[in-house]
Amino acid sequence: MDGEKILWEGQPNPSVRFAKIDMFLAPFSLLWAAGVLSAFVPIFIQTTGYSNPKHSEPVGLLVALMISGFLVFIGFYISIGRFWVKAAIKRKTHYAITNERALSYCSFNGKKFRSRELGQISSISYEKWLGGNTQLIFEEEKRKQSLFSIPTNTEAYTNTGMELFWPEPPGGSLIFHDIQNVEHVHRIASEAKRRIVSSDKQ
Repeated sequence: MDGEKILWEGQPNPSVRFAKIDMFLAPFSLLWAAGVLSAFVPIFIQTTGYSNPKHSEPVGLLVALMISGFLVFIGFYISIGRFWVKAAIKRKTHYAITNERALSYCSFNGKKFRSRELGQISSISYEKWLGGNTQLIFEEEKRKQSLFSIPTNTEAYTNTGMELFWPEPPGGSLIFHDIQNVEHVHRIASEAKRRIVSSDKQ
């Protein structure tokens, strides 16, 4: 855009592995793995004929292997694999703040570009958690998610590696994840928004 200047640009830190939502996802992945093992190991033993070789069931074995293999894959991805995907997504993600907009661009699994007009968003805030986890939030509406609530919206699964299953919605708030010096970047964005609002009132 004419007259638009970049005030800050950066990327999310790929070494930051955990986010606030992992308070829910980590226990869930362990329960999932335990459930898969307890439910399908006995079935596997029975259908392979280990318990009684004279009564092995090749068809049942195939079905059991397919189902259990699929569920084991999901459990592996939720507990371990998603962190690899999360790091790969971060390396392909770039953020920027201009004197007019907040911008996010990700080239992982296709090109995704999002922007928010600083003069039109309701608020700019930030959150900090253990391990370097940060969020700079360009908010269009009030977020209702609490600390211990089970996430149900797709926006909650961003920055978890689960974006392959729950893509980030095009609307809603724009969030910069795991950036360094989040307080400094917050001041830059807030000052740019203040200048826009002041100029509109004149």
